[in-house]
Amino acid sequence: MSTCDTNRRILKNLNVSQFEMVDIKHENITEDVLDYAKTRLGSYLKLFNTKCLLYRDIPQEKRPKRDIGYRKFILSHYTYLKRPVIIDGEKVFSGSEKENLIALETFFAENYPK
Repeated sequence: MSTCDTNRRILKNLNVSQFEMVDIKHENITEDVLDYAKTRLGSYLKLFNTKCLLYRDIPQEKRPKRDIGYRKFILSHYTYLKRPVIIDGEKVFSGSEKENLIALETFFAENYPK
């Protein structure tokens, strides 16, 4: 289970028992899964955690300039991946922003009622 309090709070409110949980601290996201999520969301930036300390410590000139650069960062260290990432077939949710959580809760209420 996640050690992130935000992830635990989000997952607690959803019926995720039938989902496979992956602890990305121990098993980084695969290229195939990352690329699939990007295809569904439209960009790697939507999967990138710009609030993490590692990113904030990178000088501006060394930060990704194009979408493919975000992919390389995400694959290099788990902390660059915005969390949680939930994939259910064609639907992909990424991050804990309010609008994402509303969409996620609506999706689960309609498809996985408690």
